[in-house]
Amino acid sequence: MTLRITTSHNRNITIINVYAPTTPYPDEEKDAFYSQLKDTIANVPAEDKLVFLGDFNARVGHDYNTWSHVLGRFGKGNPNSNGEPLLCLCTGFELAITNTYFQYSDNHYYFWEHPRSKRRHILDYVITRRKDFKDAKNTRAMRGPDCQTDHYLIKTSFKFSINPVYSRATTKRKRRLNTSKLGDRKWQDRLQLAINSALDQTTDDSDLPEQM
Repeated sequence: MTLRITTSHNRNITIINVYAPTTPYPDEEKDAFYSQLKDTIANVPAEDKLVFLGDFNARVGHDYNTWSHVLGRFGKGNPNSNGEPLLCLCTGFELAITNTYFQYSDNHYYFWEHPRSKRRHILDYVITRRKDFKDAKNTRAMRGPDCQTDHYLIKTSFKFSINPVYSRATTKRKRRLNTSKLGDRKWQDRLQLAINSALDQTTDDSDLPEQM
C-alpha cells in the first residue's frame, strides 16, 4: 500500500507499507514480492521523502561491518534467509533501517515473540532514505497498547526538513570589452571604420520629419 502526502513548499512524503511472505513460502513468491517492491520504490520520485515500513518477516541481524550503509550499530540477533533480500534491496536503493540506529533495551527493541520457543525477534522495520536519515528521531516497540496481534506496536518519529524547490534563474552572460587594445593605432582605425559603417546604415536626413 502506498500513500503520498503533499506538504508545504509543494514537496511530498511517500509512505510504503508492506507485508512480506514468511519463511515457509516458496522462493518464487518471495522473488515476485521483492520484484514488485523494487518497481514500487523505483517509481517514487527522488525528491520525495520516503518512509518504507511493515512486517518484512525478516531478521537482518547486527553485522554492521558488512552492511554499514544499511544497519546502525545497535542491531541485535542473527539474520535469517529472508534477511539478505531485504538488506540487498536497501543497499541498492540507498536505504537505512532505522530500528538499528537507536539504542533501547530488549523490551523496547524486539517486536515479536515466538509462541512456542518464546524467543524474541525483530521482524518489523521502519526504513528511510540514507540521505534523509537525519529526519528520523526514534523507532521503538510500544509494549502497552493491545492491538489484538502477536506483534507489539511500533512507534517511530520523524521531523522532516522540507526545503522549498528553487528554480535556477538563467542569467545572460555579459560581454566584457577589451579596452586595452584602444591604445593600438590599428585597432583605433578598425573601431572608427565600424562606427562609420554603423552611422551609414542609420536613417538619412531626408527621411527625418521637417523641423518647424
